[in-house]
Amino acid sequence: NVQTSNAASGRDSVYFGQQFKWPVGRRIEITDVLEIRVYNFSKYLANKMIGSLTISLQQLVHESSLKLREQLIDANHSTMRATLDFEINYYSPDSQIGDWRQDEFDYPVPPMRPGAAGEDQEDNASRISFSDAQSLIKENRNMLALAQGDEAGSLMTGEDDASLGNAMRKTLGVPVVLDPTLHKMEDYQLSVTIIEAKQLSGANINPCIEVRVGDRVKRTEIQMSTNSPYYNQYFPFEFHMSKSELFDQVIHIRALNKGTMMISRLFSGDLIGEFRLDVRTVYNAQDHMFFHKWACLIDPKDILGGPKGYVKCDINVIGKGEQMKVSVKRPSDIWMNNLLLPSGVPIKRQNAEISVRIYRAEDLPKMNTDFMATIKQAITGDSKPLADPYVQVSFAGHSGKTKSKKNTYDPQWNEAIVFTEMFPPLCNRVRISVYDWDTVYNECIATHFIDLNQIMNDAESGFMPTFGPSWINLYGTPRNYSYENMIHPKEELNLGLGEGVAYRGRLLMAIKTETVAGKKEDFLLVGVIYEAGAIDAEIGKKAKPLAFELSIGTYGNRIDGNFNEAFEDDEEDTDPNRKKILPMWCHSVSHPMTPTLTQNEYYHVPFNEKKPCLYMRCNYEDHRPRMFIPNILEKLYTQFEMEIEEMQELVNREKRGVLKRLQRALQTLLDNLEKASLAIRSCRGSAGKTLLDMQRQKTIRVQLEKMKIKAKSMRAQLISSDNVSGRLKECRALVKLLRDLSVDPQHALPDVFVWLIADGQRLAFARIPARQILHSLSEEEKGKDCGKVVTLFLRKPGRKGMGQGGWSLQCQLKMYLWLGLLKDIKHYRTTVPEGYVVDTFKYRRPPSEIVYTEKSYFEFRAYIFMARNLIGSDESGLSDAFARIIINDQVVTTHVIEESLSPMWDRTMIVSPVVFYLNEVTVQDHPPVIVVEIFDEDQ
Repeated sequence: NVQTSNAASGRDSVYFGQQFKWPVGRRIEITDVLEIRVYNFSKYLANKMIGSLTISLQQLVHESSLKLREQLIDANHSTMRATLDFEINYYSPDSQIGDWRQDEFDYPVPPMRPGAAGEDQEDNASRISFSDAQSLIKENRNMLALAQGDEAGSLMTGEDDASLGNAMRKTLGVPVVLDPTLHKMEDYQLSVTIIEAKQLSGANINPCIEVRVGDRVKRTEIQMSTNSPYYNQYFPFEFHMSKSELFDQVIHIRALNKGTMMISRLFSGDLIGEFRLDVRTVYNAQDHMFFHKWACLIDPKDILGGPKGYVKCDINVIGKGEQMKVSVKRPSDIWMNNLLLPSGVPIKRQNAEISVRIYRAEDLPKMNTDFMATIKQAITGDSKPLADPYVQVSFAGHSGKTKSKKNTYDPQWNEAIVFTEMFPPLCNRVRISVYDWDTVYNECIATHFIDLNQIMNDAESGFMPTFGPSWINLYGTPRNYSYENMIHPKEELNLGLGEGVAYRGRLLMAIKTETVAGKKEDFLLVGVIYEAGAIDAEIGKKAKPLAFELSIGTYGNRIDGNFNEAFEDDEEDTDPNRKKILPMWCHSVSHPMTPTLTQNEYYHVPFNEKKPCLYMRCNYEDHRPRMFIPNILEKLYTQFEMEIEEMQELVNREKRGVLKRLQRALQTLLDNLEKASLAIRSCRGSAGKTLLDMQRQKTIRVQLEKMKIKAKSMRAQLISSDNVSGRLKECRALVKLLRDLSVDPQHALPDVFVWLIADGQRLAFARIPARQILHSLSEEEKGKDCGKVVTLFLRKPGRKGMGQGGWSLQCQLKMYLWLGLLKDIKHYRTTVPEGYVVDTFKYRRPPSEIVYTEKSYFEFRAYIFMARNLIGSDESGLSDAFARIIINDQVVTTHVIEESLSPMWDRTMIVSPVVFYLNEVTVQDHPPVIVVEIFDEDQ
């Protein structure tokens, strides 16, 4: 698509002042370029090209606007003195990059009566123009960076620049519900420049510097007979992988002594010393680079022997399409003042042995098909499990593994793997992988990462890395093992390259500690399904009965977990002798039902007045404080964060009363910090505390006290409205610190999974962190969704959820969830929505279904005005757009607006009646979630 400007006159410089627009019917890809050609205009002859310029558009994925000044390239591909100033703006199809700049469009749209789209509203003060909203978002974005650096700036908007569309979604409280489960694959370039080396150990050596990143190796030239060689050689490394996978790559800089004979140079040579750091450390540095830094070489076999030399180098990591920044500061030539170390890491680091002790695993999945198991039993007569698991631990470029245990899904190792490393380490994560040994191919069962920054404190009064003993829950691909998986293993999720879609067992391990894992307790998980709608047509049109499975760990998992049904005589469960032989309560799968078509669009499961109740008894260590403390902190910073955003909106709208409101908010924060500190101190669980548990609680309480002092100081400095913006900036830094403190690296209970199953095939899932539905008598400790009816959006697992395949909603569940100790069973009954049959809870165990006797009717109205910046889905770059609104099992659709990226419907959609098999009070307490989808109609 070529566009041409008007001719402009001038001698040494000309001004065009012209704008070009291209409607693109897809997202920007890494191969997209913008080509600009400058011609000398001739009225009679052919125009003569002066120069050209080709710009990669990849940078626009991260930045909505680029202002560039670039030199033109002549026909001989040489750089010219002539420059071109221009600006590129990108408006993303999903409104996540580009900003909306239509000043005439107001947000939010004020309430309108049907057919009154053009009438003026009386309360103009409640309207916010898009330009105001845009400035609000930019102000938020600029105010988030405090002493913590750019990380605080990405607190509210993410790493990339937030768009107005994201701001609208955040303001309306609409979460992202269909994220892909696989991490996005991107292109990166890691460049290492070896400049020189000094004080290399040894006499009459022939040094060569080797740079190893993962399994890729590059070497400098060999310098003969010198201890201070000069190289100035540049080594680029190209990667196509996810960011998390890239961050775990370890960079080795090794000095080798090559022999004098020509043939000896073909061999690796003798190691003089090496330096290691991971890519995450480089990326977290300023401008994602280390410039002219000296790497201190250490002999890994003789750490106490001191430095073996120093290598001066540049290390830089960038995404494809980004430009490498050139440092303007001239670093010190004195190596001691310019070592390759992140900010805050002391020059003198101590030696440390990081011991990873692997105790045992349980609930590992089947790793062979039923067909292969039958063949083995027929040939050998052996029906043992076909799994030989072992554990591999990787850290800082080193790797160790346990022995493999034959024919077991519950192996016991009791082995320790020891790594020797400098502390604080320059590699951040320990990788724990469980494999199934095989003579041909060792298949990965699951992978877990432990971030050392979360299990240590490198401050002067801190502590060394310590963890557990504690169970870590393993997640990955579904537990069923098919013939296709055996021939073509799909291990992305098992290797930690995405979000696990199923529980795959757990592993008991520890890092530098000898305390016990803890006492086990009986827990009860209850889930009641109230509505199952918005089921995708690809699922519903097969007319296969659908069922829903609720599981925690292996409990409730129909593939290979504990799913014994409860018996009628389980209701008392008081005889201690019978308790040992009775099966665990488990009713984890709803009765299969054929879905019903909803107005030719979606399907729903007609539960009507009979709501399936799923439940199970499970047995785990009582480490509830590890979940209580994050719940306490989450409620603390969530409330404060909402107040900050409301005040920021008042500041941008230049409203009065912000100063007094901020003073009240800080006073409320002071009160809540005091309550949170007391609540954390009183958190109790029957399992013993590890050293990390005690250190974390101590650290959190100390940080809360520091925040109280900071909040008091901020409140005292609020004298006038002039410094309100600065105080809001500091408030966001407090929110970020609270959010970081809420992450506990030691696991407690496994996450809860809900699966949609058809004919034995798992189609879509939802994953709920256990702490969100955990019960406690204390409101501060209780999970935010415990005892409530929540809406779950089921997603496709793994690769099926990538790209456009993951955009479609698979199923919407309205579900009540409760998780707590079995002895607290009476508390869940009081939180179940009322209106059910009187004798529903006559037994001690939960019922298999809850029958509601009351029914209520509502009328639903939705006014849909217009949409902006839709994706162009047709060849013309435009779309034939229509909107679909879903409430419960009902769907309404607007008319089609042809060939438009900004369709205006201006319609009031009415659904009457909307039937709920609940009373009106319950519906008001648990209102339904409304789903709005935009489609392109294809004839």
